[in-house]
Amino acid sequence: MTKLTLLVAVATFSAATGCASISKPKVSTVTVKVPLACSGQVECTVTNKKETRVVVPTGDTTIKKSDDPLRIVCFDREGQPYHNTEVAGTRTDRAWGNLLLGGVVGAGIDAHTDAHWEYPNTVDVPCPG
Repeated sequence: MTKLTLLVAVATFSAATGCASISKPKVSTVTVKVPLACSGQVECTVTNKKETRVVVPTGDTTIKKSDDPLRIVCFDREGQPYHNTEVAGTRTDRAWGNLLLGGVVGAGIDAHTDAHWEYPNTVDVPCPG
């Protein structure tokens, strides 16, 4: 493989994957979804090591990305917890693009901002009781 071919291959891969800290938002939008029968009647907290958000399902919330799983705790009308779950994030391929493009420094920036993590778009939660 010639140097030019190798350079083009690396540049193409880096452009396609990019640096997560630059090309991806540092927050995820997560929809906490409940069956229609109990929509708006419960409240859930969505937590990771960076922050906690409150959402009334079915509803959306934005939360800072983290390598920590999302902890979702839902409360019934009386304020009693009835559902507790953890949802792991996934590492996107943009982390590898930044490692190639930015080296150790670029990978360190992504590790600090956690922009290369993605949470699921929707988390299903049952009705209480």
